[in-house]
Amino acid sequence: MGIDTRGNVLTLGWEYQHWAEGARQHSWRNHN
Repeated sequence: MGIDTRGNVLTLGWEYQHWAEGARQHSWRNHN
């Protein structure tokens, strides 16, 4: 379970980074 949790955390972190980058680009486009 520990290994699974760590894997999930890493995946969530990557997903969050990907989402944050997309959201930032989307916001940047909206502001321009």
